[in-house]
Amino acid sequence: MIGELFERFDGAYAENTIRAYRSDFNDYAGWCDKQGLAALPPNGAQLADYVTDMASRLCIATIQRRLASLGSLFRLLELNDPTKGADCQLAFKRARRRYGAPPKQATPLTRELLEPLLDTCDNSVVGRRDRIMLRLGYHSLRRRSELVAFRFDDLIQTPAGTVRLHLRRSKTDQFGQGKQLALPADLIDQISQWRQTVNGRSDFIVCTLVNQQPVNRPLEPARVNQILRQRQAMAGIELAKPLSGHSFRVGGALDLLRQGMSLEKIMLKGGWKSESTALRYLREWVDEE
Repeated sequence: MIGELFERFDGAYAENTIRAYRSDFNDYAGWCDKQGLAALPPNGAQLADYVTDMASRLCIATIQRRLASLGSLFRLLELNDPTKGADCQLAFKRARRRYGAPPKQATPLTRELLEPLLDTCDNSVVGRRDRIMLRLGYHSLRRRSELVAFRFDDLIQTPAGTVRLHLRRSKTDQFGQGKQLALPADLIDQISQWRQTVNGRSDFIVCTLVNQQPVNRPLEPARVNQILRQRQAMAGIELAKPLSGHSFRVGGALDLLRQGMSLEKIMLKGGWKSESTALRYLREWVDEE
């Protein structure tokens, strides 16, 4: 039943969404198996026990995401959805009251941190690729999966003669309506020079390197975090929380806010649908200043 459902997901949902659904269901099914219980059909009291167990080892945001994933799967299977029922909701409220804390946002990769990271990038193939990744992530405010999906052919010339980077799809644009992103002219030039170095060996701007040579695969999103932390260590930067892929979005947006850009324009640039979401990214760091 569940296997057939995941097969039907192909093409209807983003790969990251399918991956999260599968991971969350497998965790629940594994817990049920350890308890000697069946995962399907779902049961409210059983899910409440699962929530209580998760609360002792996972953050509230992860529990909330897993319940949302399970609820979506139950509904798509045309089964009863006990994640919205009293048993499960009360268990979640108890967990949030006991263990809950406001989610800590990613450490902002602001211009102040970006510059020393760029200084660690030499003129080797790896250094040039990483320099492009750092600058493109910061200026585009994109998520990891969106950042590594950019292709050289996404650079387009507008009727006004300027060059824009076409974002084909994003987390908030799953149907691929797309949007054009403005980037600094010198970054456009760097990407063009990098394209000459790649010399047709990869369609992707932030590509995978094998033996320091470009291959026609995008960089794995998880590698973005690894590279950021490697560059952070090379720069000798110590932070309470290491840089991660989301640091691009928080840092870029925070710098724009400091420069006087309106929240509405920041939301448009970063692709945030709601003001509350954008504020959640920024409030923690603005309040500390």
